[in-house]
Amino acid sequence: MWGDKGISTPSWNGDGSRVAFIRQSATGFALVIVDSKAGKIDDKPFLEVKADDFASAQFRGGMSWAKTNLMVVAANIGGASDIFTFFPDTDKSPIVKNLTNNPAEDTTPVFNRDGTKIAFVSTRDGRPQIYVMNADGSGLRRVSNGQADDTSPVWSPDGDGNWIAFVSNRDGGGNIYMMDAFGGNIKRLTNGDHPAWSR
Repeated sequence: MWGDKGISTPSWNGDGSRVAFIRQSATGFALVIVDSKAGKIDDKPFLEVKADDFASAQFRGGMSWAKTNLMVVAANIGGASDIFTFFPDTDKSPIVKNLTNNPAEDTTPVFNRDGTKIAFVSTRDGRPQIYVMNADGSGLRRVSNGQADDTSPVWSPDGDGNWIAFVSNRDGGGNIYMMDAFGGNIKRLTNGDHPAWSR
């Protein structure tokens, strides 16, 4: 179906009816949404999000969909990667909000279960570390504080999202750890580099 250079970063919407992903073609990057059951949207095989702000964007690792239909992505628009939110289902260009607007690389954003908070990775303090902010970009705080690289945050599926699983090389290779939402109670879980919670 896709004669592309690559497809990546699939993300389910809140009720599991749609999947969004990034496709890279000869003309650049695009954010695409497909219906997981019908295989099409509005009699089309897919919906390509046409945001004016993303016309020249390179999507940079990470995308998440809140139950409210708010989507968060990391994108590079002529500079370092930032974290953006928008509502994707619209016939006109969606309003895109830059939540971080920082010269550092901000990537891999992910909503907690109720969509009120976003965890992401930033290099703003040197090494990649995990930060948390509210869904509107307020309340930014650093939650990992290692002397190593902490990446790939994933919220626990419990109601309040009390835990974040992540990858760190603090013990040498890439291993999976968990911590509470404030950066405490860190525990190494296993070897490996792709954490995912069961439901």
